Amino acid sequence: MDTIAACGFRRLTIEDKTWFDSFFLKMNDNWASTLSFSSMIAWNSSIHIYHRVLGEYLWILAHDTTCGHWYTIPLLGHYEQESLEESMRELLGQMEKLQLPVHFVSVSGWMLPYYKSLKCVTFQESYDSKLSDYIYGVDDFIKAGNSQKSRYDYKYFVKNYNPAVFMMDSSNADRYADFTAKRFCCSHECSVCVYGCQLETIRNITRVLEMTGAKGIAVYHEGELIGYEIVSREKTQLVYHFKENSRKYRGLGAFLNWKCYELFGGDARYINYTEDMGLEGLKKYKQQLAAYHLSHKYELLRVR
Repeated sequence: MDTIAACGFRRLTIEDKTWFDSFFLKMNDNWASTLSFSSMIAWNSSIHIYHRVLGEYLWILAHDTTCGHWYTIPLLGHYEQESLEESMRELLGQMEKLQLPVHFVSVSGWMLPYYKSLKCVTFQESYDSKLSDYIYGVDDFIKAGNSQKSRYDYKYFVKNYNPAVFMMDSSNADRYADFTAKRFCCSHECSVCVYGCQLETIRNITRVLEMTGAKGIAVYHEGELIGYEIVSREKTQLVYHFKENSRKYRGLGAFLNWKCYELFGGDARYINYTEDMGLEGLKKYKQQLAAYHLSHKYELLRVR
C-alpha cells in the first residue's frame, strides 16, 4: 500500500462522489454497472478502490481481496485518441514501478476502438457473458410492464397486500441488513458470495445511501419489511443494483421494478439490470423480463 500511495493513489471514500462525478460527466457514452460510484462503494469491503489523476482522466486501480488480483478500471473522462495515448504511456510506466500487470476490466464496447488503436500497447480482448449487463430499452421495459401477466401480478399485489412504500434512507440501514440476513444469508452458504459478502455490501451502500447518489424503495406489509430495491441514474441508464424481497407475496417483484422506474426513471433511455452471474434462475428471469441485449464487460490484458 505504501507503494500505491507513493505513486499518488488514495483509497476511495464516500467524500469522493463529487470528484468522480466531474469525470463521469465527461464520458462519451454509458458505462458498465460495475463502474458506477454507488457500486464501487457497495463492494469496497472486498474490492478496494484506489484512484489518482492521469492527464485528463481519472485512473482507478481495483484490488480484489477475494483472490488477490489487481485490475485497472477503464479511465474516466472524455475519450479522445491523442489524450488517451499520452495518458496510457504514463500508466504503463507507473504499472512497471508498481510491478502490476496491465489488466483492464469492465471495458464497454464503445471504448474498445480507443484501446485497440493505442500505439504504445497491445491488448488481448475477452469477455465472460455471465458478467454482461442486461440492457432493456425503456420502451421495451414499459411494454413488458404493461403485459397482461405483469399488470395482473401488479394489481393482485396492490389489492391483496395494500403495500406501504417508503424511500430507503441510511437511518434504516440496520433494518435492511437484518432483512437481507434473514432472506438471503439464512438460505445460502457463504461460499456462494464469490465476489464478496452480500450482507456487507448492503450495509456499505445503505449506511451512506443518500451520499452515493443511489435511490431505493422499501415496501412494507402490515408494518413488516417485505422487500427493497436500490437503483441509480448513470448517464442515460437507470441501473438496478440490489433487490431483495420475500417470495410469499405474488407480484412483489414486479411492483418493486415498476415503482423504481416510475419514481427514478425520469428521462432514462435504458434500463441496466446488471449481470446474471451464471445463475440459471436469474438468467431465465432476466431473459424473460423484456426484449434485451447484453452489454459485455470486456477484459483487456496487455500482451505487448
